[in-house]
Amino acid sequence: MAQLYFHCSSPERVVPDRRGSQVEDLVEAHARAIAFVRRLVGTPGREDWRIWKLSALDENGDEVFEIPFTLVIGRLH
Repeated sequence: MAQLYFHCSSPERVVPDRRGSQVEDLVEAHARAIAFVRRLVGTPGREDWRIWKLSALDENGDEVFEIPFTLVIGRLH
């Protein structure tokens, strides 16, 4: 089991995850990250989520993986 922190950021803003989450493995971590991004982009508002990304960091602050929000919401054609 590992503690990961899912920080979200855009070029202008960073939203840190101060609590973190316990995950069994990278498969679970990736699934949680995708679900979190889906919840965020599903909230009403005027935010352009296409410029955001989620960075998963371990307890040492090392990046484990990164997910651009466009991976979840797609790109405009």
